[in-house]
Amino acid sequence: MTLIDIEFQPFGATSLARYGTISASVEVRSIVRPCARDHPSGLALQEIELTEPYVKDYDALPENRPVAWSARLEPGCSVVLLAHGIDGLLGGAVVTLDPAAQFALHACKDAALLWDIRVAPDRRRHAVGSRLFEEAAQWAAAQGCSELLAETQHTNVVACRFYADRGCRLLVVDPTAYADVPLVAHETLLLWTLPLR
Repeated sequence: MTLIDIEFQPFGATSLARYGTISASVEVRSIVRPCARDHPSGLALQEIELTEPYVKDYDALPENRPVAWSARLEPGCSVVLLAHGIDGLLGGAVVTLDPAAQFALHACKDAALLWDIRVAPDRRRHAVGSRLFEEAAQWAAAQGCSELLAETQHTNVVACRFYADRGCRLLVVDPTAYADVPLVAHETLLLWTLPLR
């Protein structure tokens, strides 16, 4: 079992620079397709294996890199969580209450958005992500939020399983959300929600 300490940092250039040292690459071996049938997490997801797996780097788009987030989110509404272990930085998460970021996804006035969560590749499946998610949800609840939102894509099956396993429900499926971004125009946005009260 990995010993994990969670450090809460003010949202800003220094904390985002540290955060950006954690890889955001994932191997895509399969995708999910939402199915319109009853399921505890909302819509059911059908997994489809790919004939040609590939690596997706969430930081490939310059505007997606952590150093660019200070221009997109209000510092006073956001927090950076850093997970440390005996070997150093294991992972991190960014949570925001910024109304502009939330409104882009879901019209809920008292929601927090898990803007990003990532774990170092050699520390994945060691409970680091689970601990970060729990701390993010507790922080959001302490701010008076009624739900925690998390966005991912149909290409990130691991993230979909992760959110479903933590009690999240699939709220929105939008196949056109990234239509204006050529690199990811083929991807479908999946928005998950976790009730906090």
